[in-house]
Amino acid sequence: MRRPCVWLISFFLLPSLYLTGCALKSHYLAPDFTPPAKVALLPMTNQSNDLRGPEYVRQEFARALEGKGYQLQSLQETDEILRAKLGITDAGQLNVSTPKEVGALLGVDGLIYGELIDFKFVNIGFYQNKFVEANFKMIEVRSGQPLWGDQRKASRKEVRPDRKEAGKAFARGLVEKAAGNMSGTPLYEEVQGAVRMILSTLPRGR
Repeated sequence: MRRPCVWLISFFLLPSLYLTGCALKSHYLAPDFTPPAKVALLPMTNQSNDLRGPEYVRQEFARALEGKGYQLQSLQETDEILRAKLGITDAGQLNVSTPKEVGALLGVDGLIYGELIDFKFVNIGFYQNKFVEANFKMIEVRSGQPLWGDQRKASRKEVRPDRKEAGKAFARGLVEKAAGNMSGTPLYEEVQGAVRMILSTLPRGR
């Protein structure tokens, strides 16, 4: 059953507005959910047009997941084992093995699969849109059954009909995008918002 969207709206530099936090579909939580003792966060599949987005979102999700009390295998160790034992260098190759097979090789009790659906910064002056959408799911290795899953999006939209303000906004947008790319934190606020909302439905770890 689809959950109603709840938008947080605040106005600044009217008529700009900030939108974030619509649950695109109901999250899933197993009735007998028990946090796995140790989990691995697998490389994310990418449906967006941004090549760097998946790994950045994955790293931010890993930090937040450890903050919820989960024992997480390091991303580097996960990637090295996948490459050495399964020849997997890309998330798109993960479907060649079952969760039981992957989990056994990694030596973990739970696997987290992620997908980056959208990751964009649209800047045309009078209109700006920063948008991140992703989903994650946790699978129990022993049974191969899903334990939890959620999908969320976070966006910030600004509309400026005034030509002069639009010109200034366009210039600021170029600087902001360049700074985010140089620092390795593009769409930082939107990524943090999406990750936070997704993890809000996951119970704390052990």
